[in-house]
Amino acid sequence: MSGSPYREGGTLARLIAPDRRRLHAGLLIGLGLALGATLTAAAPRIADAFASEPHVEPTLRTFYVPISVRSAGDRDVDNHKPIPNALISRGPNQRAMTDANGLAYVRLQGFEGDLATISIACPPGFRSPKNITVPLKEVREEDGPLVVRCEVALQRVTIEITSEPNLPVLYMGRRIARTNASGVTSFPVEAAAGSHFAVTLDTTDRPDLTPVNPSREFVAGNTDETFVWTQSFAPATSEMGAITIVCIPKCDEIIDNDRSMGPGHIFNRPVRAGRHALKLAAPTGVIKNVVVDVQPSQTREVRVSMER
Repeated sequence: MSGSPYREGGTLARLIAPDRRRLHAGLLIGLGLALGATLTAAAPRIADAFASEPHVEPTLRTFYVPISVRSAGDRDVDNHKPIPNALISRGPNQRAMTDANGLAYVRLQGFEGDLATISIACPPGFRSPKNITVPLKEVREEDGPLVVRCEVALQRVTIEITSEPNLPVLYMGRRIARTNASGVTSFPVEAAAGSHFAVTLDTTDRPDLTPVNPSREFVAGNTDETFVWTQSFAPATSEMGAITIVCIPKCDEIIDNDRSMGPGHIFNRPVRAGRHALKLAAPTGVIKNVVVDVQPSQTREVRVSMER
């Protein structure tokens, strides 16, 4: 048994070493064959999986973004009104103008998910907001439009009045100034561009003056400006007449020279002779203005149809 590991006197490790190496080699060969067979069988399925999910490049699309432009201001009357003719743009070629309801659909091009920066140019009388950023996506009907605010631009208007001395001046129903001993006063007010407002000289404490409580309406422009109002008076006559006012249908209110005479009809109401400025208001919302002259010791009759 010369040269054999099983010869007499050999150690156990030396006796079993060749068998262990052959066992390891057999296991590795078997594992390799099994793995190769598995990959070979799965190859078609792996290829199909990759083929079913191809890489898709994003495409340039057109999105229509609804934007509602509304007013904003310090007074409640200035808030939430739709703003027509506001220009919404993204560059020179992507632009839209708001309609009478303050709504515009802006046509924007880009990739879905991108962010687009657009500008809003408000019409005269409003301050434009800063640029806004909108996402490019399909808009659902329940989402509603994006709301943008145009701030009301208040103009400084100066009113200069020359009239009788010591007359209170009313603006929006409150006393804002008084003419001095020379009958002159000057005061500033703030008004939204394009808005109408009235100023009244209060003659309540001067029954000797006519007309009674004269008013002047002004319209604020797009820039600061000064208005001049010269109001003259005639001595009020002490002679009396009467007036009858019949509204068809009945009026909600009858106002004579800025003083309420009540609703319904007026019959033979004693008034000072002279000119009377009548304002008649119907329940339907119709308002009519009539100027009549009342002669001393006579009754002036006025009949007005309050239909539109």
